[in-house]
Amino acid sequence: MLDEIILADLNVVDVMKRWPATIAVFQQHKMACVGCAVAPFFSVARAASIYSIPVEQFVQELGEVIASAGVDTISADSNSAS
Repeated sequence: MLDEIILADLNVVDVMKRWPATIAVFQQHKMACVGCAVAPFFSVARAASIYSIPVEQFVQELGEVIASAGVDTISADSNSAS
C-alpha cells in the first residue's frame, strides 16, 4: 500500500526516467505524457485522473512493470544523476 501511495504521488516524468519500462503503460492507455511539455507538472495520480483511468488500476499496472524489471519502488535511488 505504501508503495502505491508513493508511486501515485511521483511526477510523471520522474517515473518514466527512473523506470523507462513504464513508458509502455502510458502508451497502452493512449496517454500523451511521453514527450508532453506539461508532464513534468503532473503526478501519476493526476495524469490518470485526467485520462479517466482509475488511479489504483494505473498505479498497479505501473508497479507490475517496475516489479518485473526487478526494482523496488521505495528503495530505488531517486537522486540519480541526470
